[in-house]
Amino acid sequence: MKTVVEIREAFLNFFNTKGHYIDEEVSMLSKDPSTLFVVAGMQPQKEFLMGKENPKGTRLVSAQRCLRTNDIDGIGDERHLTNFIMMGHFSFRDYYKEDSIKWTLEFFCNKLELDINKMYVTCFEGNLDAPKDIETAKIWQTLGIPEERIYFLGKRDNWWELEGQEGPAGPDTELFYDTGAQNCSEKCAPGCACNKYVEICNNVFMQYQRTAEGKYIIQKNPSVDSGFGLERIACVVNNLKSVYQTEIYEPIMQLINIKINGGKSEANERIICDHLRSSIFLINDGVIPSNVGAGYILRRLIRRIVRKLNELNLNPNDLEYFANEMIDNFIRIGFYPELLKQKQQIIVELNKEKEKFGKTLQRGERELNYFIQEMIDNKSTKMDPQKAFKLYDTYGFPIELTQESLKTRGFDVDIEAFKQCLHKHQQISKGASLDKNQAKGGLVEQNYTTIKLHTATHLLNAALKNIVGEEIRQKGSNITTERLRFDFSCDRTLSKDEIEKVENLVNKHISNGLVVEKLETTPEGARMMGAEGVFDDKYGEKILVYKIGDVSLEICGGPHVNNTSELGSFIILGMENIGSGIKRIKAHVK
Repeated sequence: MKTVVEIREAFLNFFNTKGHYIDEEVSMLSKDPSTLFVVAGMQPQKEFLMGKENPKGTRLVSAQRCLRTNDIDGIGDERHLTNFIMMGHFSFRDYYKEDSIKWTLEFFCNKLELDINKMYVTCFEGNLDAPKDIETAKIWQTLGIPEERIYFLGKRDNWWELEGQEGPAGPDTELFYDTGAQNCSEKCAPGCACNKYVEICNNVFMQYQRTAEGKYIIQKNPSVDSGFGLERIACVVNNLKSVYQTEIYEPIMQLINIKINGGKSEANERIICDHLRSSIFLINDGVIPSNVGAGYILRRLIRRIVRKLNELNLNPNDLEYFANEMIDNFIRIGFYPELLKQKQQIIVELNKEKEKFGKTLQRGERELNYFIQEMIDNKSTKMDPQKAFKLYDTYGFPIELTQESLKTRGFDVDIEAFKQCLHKHQQISKGASLDKNQAKGGLVEQNYTTIKLHTATHLLNAALKNIVGEEIRQKGSNITTERLRFDFSCDRTLSKDEIEKVENLVNKHISNGLVVEKLETTPEGARMMGAEGVFDDKYGEKILVYKIGDVSLEICGGPHVNNTSELGSFIILGMENIGSGIKRIKAHVK
């Protein structure tokens, strides 16, 4: 039995003896503007792989925490994780294919004692841009992998490049291990989704430079990037069926199983463990739950844990229990013992978010159950999208949660129809509250005063969600030189204390001098950031998103000030009811 810590140390030490310096692990928060998180071990090394000289040397080895949320809804099977360790060895225009493959095989066979007779390989089959990678296949053969266990696959499987961008590109070769499971079909082979063959590493050979015109130029001194998934390797080495049987997760899986009296719901148990690990390390890296960026992803992860606890008939307070146990287990097995310093803060943030979500969940669950009973009575399998919108708009119930809840009970909702309801409602709200002369962003006239007030509406929106509740939705705005007018959904009158807290929070954000950033992205990019807005067909390929510190992230046409310190003092002039469930705040800055 080899632990994940032993495998990680063996990998780092092995490549260190081959002249690689051991790079320090960095935060999962990405410095690359194209992604929120570090999604691969090569990402912190991207600039060196693209040609910049690395002052520390031409050979590097690392074990990097990564976070991927693109397939978050697929978590729950035996092998997928949002948070994982990607180990890798890198050559920055130093050694090439032969050494990379030779050392890869030496590590697995000599250090981890895996059977070479169970190893299979895939290589690039070639296309109009680059020839079939015969060279790599021959290297594998000389090292003991026979021709009949080498497969050639296309660009989707065995090619790497920065999609749509200039930069290094090239074929990769992947190493698979036969688990001994039954073939799923006659065509079952490495790359098949049945998990008989588990990918344990890949080596990318950046032998080309992709030009802006999409042409590929051979490089004189190519680099090498590799990826070794620690958790999957631990499964193979220890003959485990699932990554959740490793010592990272297995003790917590057992505790959950005890709590549910031995009942089996492995998918939900895995989701809880996976999301809890991700949440712990995000908070450790300084992220707190919010409605924007990384904070939005963290919020979604925590809330999904609470939801799964409910589905298992467990108490939401078990979140703290399982978090404590998971952190203690990590420390005990030597898997990031530094978590001990942040343990209390991690538990505090998890509990705060659980409490916030509890209020939303109770209200939304009652209404959702009523709608489901209606569907049962009417012998329907699809929820009326208008009712899904009501859950979202009135109760702040996330559409993802509605979809997930319906799916577990055999129902569904037309998500495109839901988006149409959302868009239609927003357009009606705008039409009811905006003057016909109004410019973009609610500005009747554009000058420095109205621009400041426009930025203040973003801060006001964020403060209302923080103080009053996340179910708050903007219903319109109107800005003149005298004041801003902000309409929002709320089914009760705010207390004097709440109004004062909202005003104070806006002024706090102003005094903190938060930078206002204008980001140009795609609708999908805005969605992944967690930007607030309506995602529908009205957007083109490029949209603007305005980010104010870690406080606000909204799709908006502008204009805005450069820093919140320009706003001066924020003063709420009054609040009034303007219709059923709609409130209006008037405010000014000076």
